[in-house]
Amino acid sequence: MTPKAFTRRALARVALAAALASAFSACGGTAAPEQQGPPVTEERRLVLDAIDHMNKLQSVHAKVDIAAPNGSSVIEGDFSGRGSKFKIDRSDKTSATHIVIGSDAFISTDGEKTWQRDENGYGASLQRVTIAPFNRQAKFDERGEWKNLGVETVDGKQVTHLQAATDPPTDIWLVDVPDIGQVMQKVHLVTQQEGKNVEFKIAYGDYNKPVEIKAPAEVKPTEAAPEGEKKEGEKKPEGEKKPEGGKGQKKP
Repeated sequence: MTPKAFTRRALARVALAAALASAFSACGGTAAPEQQGPPVTEERRLVLDAIDHMNKLQSVHAKVDIAAPNGSSVIEGDFSGRGSKFKIDRSDKTSATHIVIGSDAFISTDGEKTWQRDENGYGASLQRVTIAPFNRQAKFDERGEWKNLGVETVDGKQVTHLQAATDPPTDIWLVDVPDIGQVMQKVHLVTQQEGKNVEFKIAYGDYNKPVEIKAPAEVKPTEAAPEGEKKEGEKKPEGEKKPEGGKGQKKP
């Protein structure tokens, strides 16, 4: 699939990703200082501390499994203060690699052989979805009243399982990392898009592992649509005549 074809097909996905990122941000209300939100219980304090520790990381590896009514997707890659590089694979067999560095974003749909600028902001929206649980503006700690479900073993590590009283419940698992403190290892939550559930399973790891995010060495110009090709949502010119002898043509 060419980058141009992918871009057109992805327009609806851009809107979905942006809406999902907004749904994360809307989950906690509008109160800014934590004192104006729900009471700071011992459980909520654990969540707030984990958010703080995640924001102090130099880098983190993330994998996001998304199950939506229009299909499933998997986002996986590295996210750092410098930028992010990740791949998204979809159930419709399409995939793309994204690089986001500040306001610059790039996309490759041919296995990183060629790159174009991501002018639709799709990569930036996917990045926001991935880091939303520890984005302070998303107020993840305000999703509901938190309960400590105890210590469990996940992937061979002792973790603390916390659950927020949402419908369905929101779960996070916190793991102790030396010299960092408790950080998020797993997040499971369900949000809504147009009245339908969208499920997220997020796994974090490789905390502070050195990563290098660089812009592509060569970026191809964005392809324009061939002359005469009708773009999605574009109306036909008014007054267009029907071909001679066509249906509805008046007889002489």
